[in-house]
Amino acid sequence: MRTRAMQAIAAAIAVGCQARQPAANEAAQLIAPNLVQVVRLTPEHPAQNQEMVIESVIINRGTVPVDLISRVCGLDAKGDLELTGSLLMCAAYSMHGHLAPGDSVRGFDARVVASRPGRYTLRVRHLLEPERWVEIPVEVR
Repeated sequence: MRTRAMQAIAAAIAVGCQARQPAANEAAQLIAPNLVQVVRLTPEHPAQNQEMVIESVIINRGTVPVDLISRVCGLDAKGDLELTGSLLMCAAYSMHGHLAPGDSVRGFDARVVASRPGRYTLRVRHLLEPERWVEIPVEVR
């Protein structure tokens, strides 16, 4: 199961490096002055008991560095979509630093969808300070 999650993460990285139009499985939000967070889910419409990769990118669109604290291993997720534990584990939780103009910081997580078919809202936190959550609709098939 971890191999499939890692393959999905690698695919998400490759997709994230290409310029394209936002998809239905993506949400972009201004989370602080000059900071945009983009959250992308793979697959777009997961099934119950299927792995889902959550990718988050925080981008500094400003002209000066921004001081922030962000997750480094996994992402915080809540909302009415039921997910089972993170498939990613490491010894770190967060990092503190300056995000240069035009630079970005990426975070990933892989979870198993426990919810039955239906429409849900997933809230994802990548940025810890200032604390921000981005909502994204999810349809479980």
